[in-house]
Amino acid sequence: MTSEAPNHETRPADRITVDDVKASFNSHVRPQIFVRLFARPLAIYLTPAVYNAGVSANTVTVVRCLLNVLALAALASGSRHLILAFMVHVYLNLVLDCLDGNIARMSESVTYWGKFFDGFADRFLSLLTPAAAGFAYWHLAGDVRIVIAGFAVTLLAVYAELTKSRVSHHREWMIRETGPLTGDETERQSGWLRVEQRTTALVYNVTFLSPLLLLLHDGLSYFLWVLLPVQVIGAVIVGAALLGQGWANMRRPRTSIHSRKAGADADQSAVEL
Repeated sequence: MTSEAPNHETRPADRITVDDVKASFNSHVRPQIFVRLFARPLAIYLTPAVYNAGVSANTVTVVRCLLNVLALAALASGSRHLILAFMVHVYLNLVLDCLDGNIARMSESVTYWGKFFDGFADRFLSLLTPAAAGFAYWHLAGDVRIVIAGFAVTLLAVYAELTKSRVSHHREWMIRETGPLTGDETERQSGWLRVEQRTTALVYNVTFLSPLLLLLHDGLSYFLWVLLPVQVIGAVIVGAALLGQGWANMRRPRTSIHSRKAGADADQSAVEL
């Protein structure tokens, strides 16, 4: 009786390996340098263990959100050890961000909800960090002006995010109502788009590195002196670039819902029915 040699390459269809994760990436998409050099390599080796344990991408994102709340509370406390825990979480959060994306892609469960939820988790931490850091400085130095400044920066950054959402919504609405962007319209907005993308990348990179300042003596002060100006300048430039894109792309004439033509079209539709 002959026995077949075991095939070491076979495995259950619902299990993945590190090589599977590496092969799943789109080589034409280049993430930010710190994602590419730091977070993605770590997430690649974590993904098989988490995926094979049956953990979903949304579960990882929920864990990220909970950890974000705890990290912000740790930062706001002003405690030296808890502030360092916040710093560690900033980098852990980036790894988990890559991890939930890997799991969604490998399980073929990529959804619009997942994209929204993932982005919410990211923005929740980054947008509230200035306010939490201001609270921490207030605990340590008793300077209420820094609390006000931290909240002001958070509100400004939130306003920039709302502007981005609003411009995107109106662009999609315009396209749905009157057709896709023309070549001239795309060209008019390309300069503003480049400004937005480059500013966002710069703010992202500085924000990624700035928590390392917390390791220094009096590091919270250095962290605030870097974080607050960068966030303010970034929000102002990105907001202006977004408004520029809106102005470049959304100058088409449209029919008001109160105009006579709109009323006539509505009456005609009623007659046809």
